[in-house]
Amino acid sequence: MNALAFVDTSHPPQDAPTRHVARVAKVNAGTLTAALHPCWQTELPVLACAAGLPPLSEGDLVMVETVSGGVVVTRLLRNTASAQDAPLVIDHPQGIVLRVGNTELTITPEGAITLNGQSLALDAAAEVALRGAAIRLN
Repeated sequence: MNALAFVDTSHPPQDAPTRHVARVAKVNAGTLTAALHPCWQTELPVLACAAGLPPLSEGDLVMVETVSGGVVVTRLLRNTASAQDAPLVIDHPQGIVLRVGNTELTITPEGAITLNGQSLALDAAAEVALRGAAIRLN
């Protein structure tokens, strides 16, 4: 895996592994290819990424370990600036179930949405619209 990372440290990497914060600089066809060091303003090759990392995008903050010849990306860090600008997306081909106690929200890939719970409160400042082929109340 080829990639570059910028590392947040005031000293260049030494032979012994060290941990740093970096920003993803380049992603090529879904593969991290570069990370940017904010102090050095140079790109470092990414030699590997830890298993289980989500897909990375340019600008993501990551934790890296410097090793001989480049860096290894060990985790994705929360980037509060981009998190505020983008919605949270949860995607799974088999559907999604959110469960708290006995309350459950189920979303299926076929488009069905089911909400089961003790009570449901809807408070809207604007109009509430219900649309469907048929709407049953009680």
